[in-house]
Amino acid sequence: RRAALAAGALVLGGGALPRAARAEQQQFVEESMGFALTLPDGWEAGVGEISGDDFTPTRRAAGFYPTAYDGNDVNVSVVTQSIAADFTSLGSFGDDFTWGFNIVNETDRSWKDPNDVAAELIDTKKLGDKYFVEYSVKLPGVYDRRLYSIAAIGNIPDKYNLLYTLSATVPTAMMDEYSDTVLEIIKSFKCTHPGVLVPV
Repeated sequence: RRAALAAGALVLGGGALPRAARAEQQQFVEESMGFALTLPDGWEAGVGEISGDDFTPTRRAAGFYPTAYDGNDVNVSVVTQSIAADFTSLGSFGDDFTWGFNIVNETDRSWKDPNDVAAELIDTKKLGDKYFVEYSVKLPGVYDRRLYSIAAIGNIPDKYNLLYTLSATVPTAMMDEYSDTVLEIIKSFKCTHPGVLVPV
């Protein structure tokens, strides 16, 4: 069976996490990463790291997926990465539309080749202190998926500030079965320590 973030390879660009025991509690809290969300019964969780390279640092990551589904394209993942002290809010990355536009623009390759990956922005908005993005990704003859993304800023007390990116994917053909559940998980996401550390 797939590891938690192997299920999110499209969203995360690869990187497998060790399988964890099934989360029986509705409230899933990951203290080391500083976030919590509501996990439905029948979903598993895995926590680990995505290895970096010369240009990308190693990042902490958590992945969630339904045990009743044998495929690997229904999943939710959370990745954290440190941010510089001068990034004091999501506004430091631009507004919600800019954030969503950049995600889609970096994914879409159909402008160059109509047979390559096509991404289309569906919605982008602020949800409290978070950015929410919904978009579609299609590769002709291979897959057709709906993707969601949440961005938030939080911190690990007395240590560092973090950018949280929650990503979720559902095949378009399975939207009726899984979209409501995935959206509930997304909307339940919260940083344990929201905002940035205040310099002493």
